[in-house]
Amino acid sequence: MNDTQVQFPASVKQCAVADIPIKLSVVVPAYNESRRLGNTLETIWRHCEDSGLTSEILVVDDGSTDDTSDIVERFMRDHKSVRLISYAPNRGKGYAVRIGVLQAQGDLVLFSDADLATPIQEVEKLAQYLANGFDVAVASRAVKGSQLIVRQSAVREMGGRAINVAVRLMAVPGIKDTQCGFKLFRNDVAKAVFSRCVINDFSFDVETLYLASRMGYSITEVPVQWTHMDGSKVRPFRDGLRLIAALIKIRRSHRGALHHQSSAVTHVRQTRKDPIMAIANSNLVRVAVANSRSILAQWLYLRCNVDISRPVQTYVLLTTRCNARCRMCGFWREKPIDELPAEAWVRYLTELRVFAGTPNVNFSGGEPLVRKDLFEILDCCRRLGLPAGITTNGILVNKQNTPKLIDAGLFNINVSLDSLRDEIHDGMRGVPGLLNKLRYNLDSLMDYKETAGSDVRVMLKPVVCAETLSGLEGLVRYAKDLKMTGVSFQPIFDWSEDCKEMSQVDLGMLDETVETLAGMKKEGYPILNSEASIRHWSDYFRGKWPEQRSPCVVALRDLFVYPGGDAIFCGDCNGVIGNIAQNDIRSIWFSAEARKLRRQLVKCKRFCLNTCVVKRSLRDYISIFMTLRRSWR
Repeated sequence: MNDTQVQFPASVKQCAVADIPIKLSVVVPAYNESRRLGNTLETIWRHCEDSGLTSEILVVDDGSTDDTSDIVERFMRDHKSVRLISYAPNRGKGYAVRIGVLQAQGDLVLFSDADLATPIQEVEKLAQYLANGFDVAVASRAVKGSQLIVRQSAVREMGGRAINVAVRLMAVPGIKDTQCGFKLFRNDVAKAVFSRCVINDFSFDVETLYLASRMGYSITEVPVQWTHMDGSKVRPFRDGLRLIAALIKIRRSHRGALHHQSSAVTHVRQTRKDPIMAIANSNLVRVAVANSRSILAQWLYLRCNVDISRPVQTYVLLTTRCNARCRMCGFWREKPIDELPAEAWVRYLTELRVFAGTPNVNFSGGEPLVRKDLFEILDCCRRLGLPAGITTNGILVNKQNTPKLIDAGLFNINVSLDSLRDEIHDGMRGVPGLLNKLRYNLDSLMDYKETAGSDVRVMLKPVVCAETLSGLEGLVRYAKDLKMTGVSFQPIFDWSEDCKEMSQVDLGMLDETVETLAGMKKEGYPILNSEASIRHWSDYFRGKWPEQRSPCVVALRDLFVYPGGDAIFCGDCNGVIGNIAQNDIRSIWFSAEARKLRRQLVKCKRFCLNTCVVKRSLRDYISIFMTLRRSWR
């Protein structure tokens, strides 16, 4: 296992002004900056206070070996708007800035070098250009009006000019100074650009401007005051050659991938005044793109043994605590598993965004709403642009939580509703009176959703078993009447004695129900299971386990993470491939254990009807996409 350690200092916490709209986020990457970081933080904080800005300062400790983190933690004790993000080992300035930007909450996002070679006061100049309609403002030492208080050495200046010529020819024509470490972005622009970056070293400046230009964003250079500071870690000749190599990598990495982005930018601008609609619509596109890439990665692995896979679906079990006592669940019968704090999940989600793009993240349990910090975690997904959803028993989808769920910009809300008969649903869930409460909560949720103009997809998740079989058709009609997105049926697993008893279905009724639901599927009723999957129920409940004909791709697309951070591919194999509190997501996904298990699982012939990992055809994906797309209207 890779020994990269991810650290979560006890003093790391969210900005204390998180409930107040933040105007400016200042991201400061730091590697062994203990000598000057204290003064830098005091200068930035004092300027923001004097300017009356509601701001946050995010310091990203890029694996420092000195006491950089200690200095930040001491500063945080009396300055609640400061946050620290730290990890080991050192990854590079580009990685550090990317991690910080993707967690920034401010309307405007500035990244500034720790030496403050460009004074923090210059941010007002850059902000004025954004107020006038530009998307990105770049501090420049090379345009008319700039002031070089202390110049670099002649060798550095000559090297910088030569490098800039190459940069302008190969990447960003028209930008005279790409390397000044002081750039200001609109938040949505910053997230869109940095989420696509792949360069981890100092060359990231060029990549961000190259991507912003390719994506159709407007960029301007702003003359600033600048002072050369001793202690630079950049070496002109060595790093100049590395930058040329990086230019080639940048062009190759993003070749042909962004031709459509200009129209996407126009769409974002048109929907800025309606953020809930913008999030919902863009989330569906993100899910579709992620799944398309995954299909290509699966083909390359299965045909060419080339592994470019990434998790496209992450299932996060935030807790095993629950406020129900479901017959088919074992979590409430056992001692709760230790849970990672919110900071650990925020860190994981940020790394996931950098590594995997925009995988869908579904939070469940237990009951995820029993965690008081759930909305902090969901807000992180919203800021990162990660399509997120929850699976809930609905008890806590009440008048206090419904607005929060809608405002979180979720992609989907899955509700466990097994039957429209009290004695069945309440009996299965172990809570008397639950069905009436749940139906009231669902009515309120759908009303609030419509009033807010939200396109969050609300879906029912019934268990298919002996008790529920006769009422499945009614659940589909109920979902349609309430204008829900659909119903996703889950055949019961026979892992316990209770479950084995519940799996003893009336076979005649089973066959009749299968035909009814398959027919409703053809007629366009909102059933998310494929027709083939529904027809497999007849064999499944008869104990017939046909051999899986196609390779299992769960280890090429899915990741399950338990409350304590253990990560697995599949609940049936239970092979732990890493822990997110101890390892970064890239190390986990490509660890020796993961690679070994991936080779084994693609050969798995076990018949599986688990809706989260069931094998789907391209036709199935298109059908699901069209069903989800209908909720736009």
